[in-house]
Amino acid sequence: MTQFFHEGKGGLCRDSFSYKGQGRSNGSEYETMRTYTHGVIGYLLYAKRPRHQQRLAIMGGILPDVFLALGFVAHYLENFTHSAMAAELHVLLHHSVLHTVTIAMHSFVLVGPCLALSAVLYRPALPFFVGMLAHGIVDLLTHRQWAYNHFFPLPLAPLAGLFSYTDRGCTVVEHALLLLFLVWWVLKRRRSHPGVNRKPQGLS
Repeated sequence: MTQFFHEGKGGLCRDSFSYKGQGRSNGSEYETMRTYTHGVIGYLLYAKRPRHQQRLAIMGGILPDVFLALGFVAHYLENFTHSAMAAELHVLLHHSVLHTVTIAMHSFVLVGPCLALSAVLYRPALPFFVGMLAHGIVDLLTHRQWAYNHFFPLPLAPLAGLFSYTDRGCTVVEHALLLLFLVWWVLKRRRSHPGVNRKPQGLS
């Protein structure tokens, strides 16, 4: 079952789970989350497909962390401004029943059937759920200390990932790959629009 804790002022906010061997990875006290990588993965899964499918896959990859990300914004505003409204929004997004929605969007038990149904009944929605499922798989592998119960609503203990995305080595590798992706994407755009950067020729 999910357990929530309220961190002190200036402490790192993160919804945690109680299970044996939870621990904390090196550097995790300085890291929060990197949802943008999930968007990139969603794009790559549909890189050779139509643009509207790419957008759906990106949305599906990012959506599971939306409430979490907004909660971090409220958390930082709470620390810097000491605003009561920011504090209430932070509690709502990270420490209330609304967080159950975040857990549900990381659950294979819920996302898997949605993907299967979309494949049978409404294929245009398939990229969205592919992106969402990819998000859950990546989190399952890379969340050693802040793991989700990816089989929610089954009352199972969260499984610790193989490694943590907050470890410095993983962070370096991740952003090196993101840099390579950015270079590839820019070159791809230039190849698909060869005349965009050309200077117009003068009239003879």
